[in-house]
Amino acid sequence: MAIQDIYIVENNNEGERLENKVLPKQLVDDFFPSYMPRNSIIVDLGCGPGNITSAIEEKFQCKVIGLDNSAERINHARTKFTSQNIDFLHGNVYSLPFDDEKIDLVFSRFLLEHLREPLKAIAEMFRIIKPGGTILIQEIDYQYQGNYPEIGWPQEDVSSLLTLLRKSTGFDGNIGRKLYSYLFQAGFKDIDVSISGYNVFAGSISNNDLYQKTLEFQAIESNLKQMDLLQGEIASMKEKVLKYFLKEDSLSFSLLFHVKATKPF
Repeated sequence: MAIQDIYIVENNNEGERLENKVLPKQLVDDFFPSYMPRNSIIVDLGCGPGNITSAIEEKFQCKVIGLDNSAERINHARTKFTSQNIDFLHGNVYSLPFDDEKIDLVFSRFLLEHLREPLKAIAEMFRIIKPGGTILIQEIDYQYQGNYPEIGWPQEDVSSLLTLLRKSTGFDGNIGRKLYSYLFQAGFKDIDVSISGYNVFAGSISNNDLYQKTLEFQAIESNLKQMDLLQGEIASMKEKVLKYFLKEDSLSFSLLFHVKATKPF
């Protein structure tokens, strides 16, 4: 039976939100190797609108393949990025359309947190990577849990929502801490882990950040209603969270795990 994952923040504006979440060139400069041979093949899994895929190709001038399970975003990426070195594929991370041990580097960002079976996806990544090849993963942890002062933050409601999402959609807001173990189990070696702050809001957040968070909660609310899982509860929680983000004395943060590993010879 096919695994049915649910992208809980899917909405008509999700392509725009994803494009605004990252500076692609800076990410590639900071996280990727400084050099890749031009005959390399790099795969960007969960590529979304393709901005990072394009930045990878621009830096290394090699073959780069972006894969996503959203046909709409793949079509958008194909229209926007037309380099001959780039391909965009509509596909399933549990059954990647690549032969064994043909890929030099696999990259994914904010993909595994949405999967019901992340270990199965990582096993597929291991399968397609060449011996000596590299996997790069970025995932969030401690999502919506780092806040002070605690007064005004609806932690009980947020924790209940995260538990509901985990059970109903597979979404895991604490997947970052699990990546080392997952990659070790898959057979990767030389696993390197670093952690940085993510969505660090000190004091009242900017209008743009407030807009992005509003889009995120609206998408979650809409999708949960379609699944008949929540009605008015998330609307009330959303208002409390957004109000908290506007407090002058508040600090909120999540953690971003950066994980690199190698497939042994």
